[in-house]
Amino acid sequence: HARVAVSVAVYEKALRLPSSEKSSSVGELTNLMMVDATKIESFVPQIHVLWDGLLQIFGYTAILYSLIGWPCFIGMAILLLSGPIQAKIAQKQFGLNRKMVVHTDSRVRTTNEAIQGIQLSRLAPSRTKSPRTLLRPEAMS
Repeated sequence: HARVAVSVAVYEKALRLPSSEKSSSVGELTNLMMVDATKIESFVPQIHVLWDGLLQIFGYTAILYSLIGWPCFIGMAILLLSGPIQAKIAQKQFGLNRKMVVHTDSRVRTTNEAIQGIQLSRLAPSRTKSPRTLLRPEAMS
């Protein structure tokens, strides 16, 4: 539901913008709309991990301490020290995602141009002769 709400809100806003304020093409707007809606859709269910994850870490550490004693803190130290490594990996993934969005924008822009060309050719059939008309013998004379 969050994805649909964000998509509708962005689409309505894009329609209300005057053409002088539109700095992006329709393809770029559509791509941004889908990317943002997907991010929000995946974030909403994960928001509980913020509080629940901490609760689980402390709970499991207490259980491990009661079972094996002080060595459980070595595991906790490894867990905490792996945070910066995970941050570096996340930064790399974010950079790759940025590069992918550029290619997706290009693909969406090309597709939209093709669709607009098809729509334009369907709207103005009287101005141009179709290939069938041009191949008829009476059209050649």
